[in-house]
Amino acid sequence: LPATELYVLSHRQAFRSSASTVCSSDLCTRLMSRTVSRARPEAARLARTVADLIVEAFTGTPGCAASEIALISSRTGQNEVFVMDADGRNARPATRSPSLKSFPSWLPNAEGILYTSYTKEGPAGLFMTSRGKVRAGRLFPGLLQGFSKFRGVFDRSGDYLAIVASTHGISDIYTVHRASGRLDRLTRSPALELGPSWSPDGEKLAFVSDRSEEHTSELQSRRTPVSRLLLVK
Repeated sequence: LPATELYVLSHRQAFRSSASTVCSSDLCTRLMSRTVSRARPEAARLARTVADLIVEAFTGTPGCAASEIALISSRTGQNEVFVMDADGRNARPATRSPSLKSFPSWLPNAEGILYTSYTKEGPAGLFMTSRGKVRAGRLFPGLLQGFSKFRGVFDRSGDYLAIVASTHGISDIYTVHRASGRLDRLTRSPALELGPSWSPDGEKLAFVSDRSEEHTSELQSRRTPVSRLLLVK
């Protein structure tokens, strides 16, 4: 591929805003013009945001330098949900409670983190943190009462949630409509079924199952039966 040069034609109010134009000398065309503003102490975040815009200008897909990572850490002495920058810096707790926590998962709009909490008072449940308009606290408290909800994953739209729930010692995959709380059971098997993951179009769920006496990956559609995925190494 021919070498591609990058030009930042203007940059004003250092550490506060960046007005940049990205051009390709190969294509002889302007790819993007955008102004990004950040508070003065957020100079590093401003730089990462501009880097992501440059990646988007050349590839069509935004970069990930300004993204954040949700993780579980016990660095404060308690098992908590933490958030850190993509480069591992600026780690800070998103929860503060004595319960055991696992499986943090971002809302698609990054306004909250869904996680599983294990308490002494009852079965495992799903909880949400918030840094926007989303309500923090226990999610769907009346759903499958008395049974453990081990994991939740939102689809790309944020309208549906796939969960793993254990009823009578058997774990199955369910979906929940976020607005109405409507529950649909997708699997009915005595096997162990875990780890749901949405397809990009939100129509299918991949999950792990031992229904064939070994752990395999299965594909569940909302409209068709379960089919096994072929994993190529």
